[in-house]
Amino acid sequence: MTLNLLFGYKINNLYPTRLALPISKIGNQSVNIKTVFDTGSEGLILTAQSFIPSNLITPDGISMNGKDQIDINGITITSHRDSATYGDTPSAERVYYGQIAYGSIVIGDASANLTTRPMPFLLIYKGIVKATGKATTVDPNLDGICGVEAQSLSTQDIVTSRRDMRSPFAYINFGNGVSPGFKLRSYSNFYDSTVPGQATAGNLQLNSAALLQVGVTNNMEQDFIIQQKHIATSGLVFSPFVNGKFTIDDQTFNGEMLFDSGTPQGVIISFPENLGNQTQLLDDQTNVSFISNEGYNYSYIADRGAQSTKMIPAAKIERSIIGLPFFAYNSFLIDYANHFIGLRAR
Repeated sequence: MTLNLLFGYKINNLYPTRLALPISKIGNQSVNIKTVFDTGSEGLILTAQSFIPSNLITPDGISMNGKDQIDINGITITSHRDSATYGDTPSAERVYYGQIAYGSIVIGDASANLTTRPMPFLLIYKGIVKATGKATTVDPNLDGICGVEAQSLSTQDIVTSRRDMRSPFAYINFGNGVSPGFKLRSYSNFYDSTVPGQATAGNLQLNSAALLQVGVTNNMEQDFIIQQKHIATSGLVFSPFVNGKFTIDDQTFNGEMLFDSGTPQGVIISFPENLGNQTQLLDDQTNVSFISNEGYNYSYIADRGAQSTKMIPAAKIERSIIGLPFFAYNSFLIDYANHFIGLRAR
């Protein structure tokens, strides 16, 4: 099934800085929730204030009145607590605290949607900036983060930690010949980059386009350069990273890349210590390329906007991250069953 995604412009920006997935129902409760569509993480986290009665939400958790679980409008909230950490550098890390909840989720809008079986998600009651301890929201304009990566080795629907949660698309019953996963189309043909938007959600203008196909087939995958996933060195998950080689002007070095639609803009490149130990912003008009070991080539010219590129020593950040602008001109696919990532220009 093909679903609409929302792409959002910040005021005064000429390029999208968010892809968002709409959710129209949780349990028995109709909602109008928009979540960050995030290929860089796995599992769904939702802000409790978006659909749970405010009198139940405290800085120390969801009020359970001494019970192990409570049920609200077809949503089961448990006493199991966990946290989710996001941020592309240590100084930017944000930690969100929540409780594991369950409910069937209707993903999509009125034009096209699908329903998961009852699935776990993390219901967030508090967030902090790790470096300062200051309070922070999950997203200033949206209601949560929908991590659509496929890392977890777990196949269980009942979990006690966020680590074992999977993408919402893993909790759908697919038919014969269709593998769990998705294809994300490039979005550049669906927006006018010359006209800044007016705010409709916080400081975002949100426009809709049929970008997301849920479920993948062999015929679909033949058009992509396949990057086979492997068990991470921790042995706990399938690695979401693509290995390859960077070339920046006349410097070439090996690295691993996370293709992350949840990063609003720009690129962060982790470079080896023999090339220096200082963080720097690449000069405007610098030529950058990344060629995966399987032969996928992504090249661009650094600038001061969508393709702003920061170089950070490997000692400070382990891996490189390509943000949302990559997805403007490249299609992206994940096959959960066969454990690979597919990359394709346009």
